[in-house]
Amino acid sequence: MHRSLKHPITKYFLMMLLFVGGCKSTEQPEKRSQSQVGSDTLQTDDAAQMEHHISSNDKTYRVAFTPKPSPIPMNEPFTLDVVVLGEAEAGIGKNLKLDVDAAMPEHQHGMNTRPRVQTSGDGRFLVEGMLFHMPGHWELYFDITDGAVSERAQFDINLE
Repeated sequence: MHRSLKHPITKYFLMMLLFVGGCKSTEQPEKRSQSQVGSDTLQTDDAAQMEHHISSNDKTYRVAFTPKPSPIPMNEPFTLDVVVLGEAEAGIGKNLKLDVDAAMPEHQHGMNTRPRVQTSGDGRFLVEGMLFHMPGHWELYFDITDGAVSERAQFDINLE
């Protein structure tokens, strides 16, 4: 099996596409403007192009991201291109907020820098000022807030 199809999110996403594509509804579809439809499609396409895909801890959101440069360098600044999608039909709100941080749990410390998160709208973000200053196991944290809902998605990185 192709390496990317082994990831559970990839399998889930493909199964949902096949399921939704084969379903026919007798209800009137919700009227949406062409710009909304195009925006949702672009966001999903953007996420599909990202290098890494994870779900938030309560499975409300999917986070897709690509570090630049990749692989992540040691003791050099890097950025993250991030797309946040709502799981299932929940979608995301217009006031979606993202905070990003990282830590080394075994060493009980985080980064020496504070990242800056800029939103492009529609769940797209650029995170600047990331810096992993030493080798070892890092946990990358994506804290997503949408109104009263806050969830974390985390990703393990082993930097050599």
